[in-house]
This record gives sequence, structure tokens and C-alpha cells, in this order.
Amino acid sequence: MKLSNGEKKYLLGVILTCSEYGWTRLKWVADLYNVKLPTAKEFLGSLAKKGLLDYHKRGAIFLTRKGKEIAEKEKKKFETVVTFMTKCLLVDEDTAKENALKILFDLDEILADRMYKFIDMITKCPSKPVILDKFEHYVKDGTYQICEFCPMITVKEGGCEKNDNK
Repeated sequence: MKLSNGEKKYLLGVILTCSEYGWTRLKWVADLYNVKLPTAKEFLGSLAKKGLLDYHKRGAIFLTRKGKEIAEKEKKKFETVVTFMTKCLLVDEDTAKENALKILFDLDEILADRMYKFIDMITKCPSKPVILDKFEHYVKDGTYQICEFCPMITVKEGGCEKNDNK
């Protein structure tokens, strides 16, 4: 089933706002995205017509089996991006969550997918990649650590530059 980025975004919104009982409300989803109720209602109505939600006016909203399957995939992407932002880019969780929604759904679909795959690969690494240690050091004190092991660079004052002789 082909879904627009907006529809995927709202499926994610439903699963993120579901209560412990497995349901949500229109207002909760609208509040998550800071949109007016008619905007959220339009997307949720579209998802209901596609059989992804059980949605009735002024009632609880439930994901169908197919809707939950798609929403879980979107949630995994969302959580991966949040993890990357908090663990690799060293931003706080609230900022990461807010911006993960923008990255996943407001970028071109191909770019967002490639970014997700890159993030997924980096976060699956059993040991912290060297570049992340270097970045953490750079964020904390603003100094650049020399790339000692890279055969493609020549160390110069102020940083590294490409070495065309190697």
C-alpha cells in the first residue's frame, strides 16, 4: 500500500500517542504535531478509509492490524533517528524527538530513507565508531583531534587536508 509521508507521519502520531490501553484521541495526535483538529482529522480520516485505523467521530482511535504493522515500522525509524541524535549528535531527547519528525517526514523520501539507513548502520555498530569519539570531543571543547590513522590525509596546522600523493 502506497502512503504519503503525511499519512505515515500520522500513523506514527497515532502509535506515539496511544494510551496504555492501545487507543488515542484526535486531540492528542493534533497536539503532538501542533496542528489544528481539522488538519489531523483529514489525515486520520484518510487512514481510516484505507483500513489502517478504526476511527469514529469523537471516539477513541485504534490502529488496525495492518495500520499497527506500518506504524511500528515508522516508530522504529523514529526511535533510530532519536537514538542517533542523542547518542551521536549529543542533543537532548526532546530536541531529538521534535527534529526526528522533521527529518523522517519533511525531507524527500529517498534522502530520508538513506539517512535512516545510515543512522541504523551507525547505531548497530557494537563499538563506538572512532569518528563519534572525535565528534564528542569536538562538541565538548571545540578542538579538533588529528586523524592519526587515515592514510588519505596530511596533518597540517589547524586540521587535516587531503593528501594526493597517497
